[in-house]
Amino acid sequence: MSFSVGDKVRFLNDTGEGIVVEICSDSSILIEDKDGFEQLYKTSDLVEIKNLDSYQLNNRKSDDDINAKIQSLKKQKNDGLFKRKFRHLDDYGNDDFVVIDLHIHVLYERHEELSPAQIISHQMNTFIRELNVSIQKKVKKLIVIHGKGKGVLKREISIELYQNYPDITYQDASFNEYGYGGATEIILSKSLIN
Repeated sequence: MSFSVGDKVRFLNDTGEGIVVEICSDSSILIEDKDGFEQLYKTSDLVEIKNLDSYQLNNRKSDDDINAKIQSLKKQKNDGLFKRKFRHLDDYGNDDFVVIDLHIHVLYERHEELSPAQIISHQMNTFIRELNVSIQKKVKKLIVIHGKGKGVLKREISIELYQNYPDITYQDASFNEYGYGGATEIILSKSLIN
């Protein structure tokens, strides 16, 4: 075992502890005990005293690492469940067709902390941003998955489209793929993408 000047050590064959003052050779070290006396010891008769932080036991960094790993595993699990649920959407990756999911658990990890008004606001901001990106990228069709629920988000999307995007046509998306009233299909007109 290698020691450095300033290391705290415990004696194997004696009681007590001390601090390394000088390393005389590979096999002998000068130690100052707690009473201030210096004595020469063999390195084989000494054990370094480590503090708890060097073991990372019950400290904040270790807890944060564990929590980060747990959150990462939960996110991977949720992503896997989502991908299985909407596996049929994998075919729609080209620029002619884009699918966005506005379910709050997909958009925001800690959605339980949000009020209903904050949830709708977050969903609508995401929708408007994705719609504008789709228009800029000249996407021809956009499927917005909003779910059935009470119809609040679907109504807000309709109002937004009607008031601010009058050239865009929209309708319920395929019932077979998205359920009855669970998604809206938006056709971006030629005037918007040209």
